[in-house]
Amino acid sequence: MFLGKINQCNALTLFSLFFGAVGVGFSMIGESQYTIISLIIASVGYIFSYRFTAMFEREDAQISFDLEFDVLSKSVVYALLPASLLISLSLGSVLSVIVAALYILAVIIRLAHFNQAIEFQGEQFDGKTQGLPLEASAIFIPIISLLGYVIPMNIFQYVLAVAYIIIGASFVVKYPIPKLPEKWLVYVLILALVLVVAFIFLGTLTPVLA
Repeated sequence: MFLGKINQCNALTLFSLFFGAVGVGFSMIGESQYTIISLIIASVGYIFSYRFTAMFEREDAQISFDLEFDVLSKSVVYALLPASLLISLSLGSVLSVIVAALYILAVIIRLAHFNQAIEFQGEQFDGKTQGLPLEASAIFIPIISLLGYVIPMNIFQYVLAVAYIIIGASFVVKYPIPKLPEKWLVYVLILALVLVVAFIFLGTLTPVLA
C-alpha cells in the first residue's frame, strides 16, 4: 500500500505533473525547447482534467486529497518549471534568479488564494476571473521565448525577465479578467500544437550572442 488516495480521477493531474517534472529536468541539461514543450503539454492536461474529474463520483476524503494534489502539482508546472527555464535561458544570471524567485512567489500566492473556500476569495464576477489564469503562461512564455532565436542574449535575457515580471504581477493583481469562452478552446489547442511543432523543428533555444 502507498500513501495518498491516488485514484482514476488523478490520471490527468499525474500526467501534467510528470511533464512538469520532466520539463524541469530538461532545463537543467539545456534542452530548453523540450522544457517549453513540457509546459504546454502539462497545461493542456490541466485544461481537460477538470472535465475528466467531473466524470467520477468521489468521497470526501478523495476530494480533499485531490485538491491538495492539484495545487501542489501546479506549483511544479507553473512555478518551478518556468523559473528553471528563465534561469537556464539567462545563463544563470543573478537577475534571472531574483526574477524567478519573485515569479514563484506570485504563482504560490495565486494558488493559495484560490485554494481557499470560495467565501474567502473576495468578490466574484460572472464570466470573469481575478487576475491572469496560470494556464495563460503556457502560451505567453513560449511565444516570448521565440525571440531567443533571433535577438542577442544580452537583450533577450532582459526582455524575458521583464516578461516574467509582468506575467507574475498579472497573476496576483486584483482585477477582473474575462474568462476564455469555451468556443475559443479549440483555437487555443491549435495554437499550442503549432508552438509544440515549432519548437521541435527549431531545436534547442540558443539565443544569438551579440
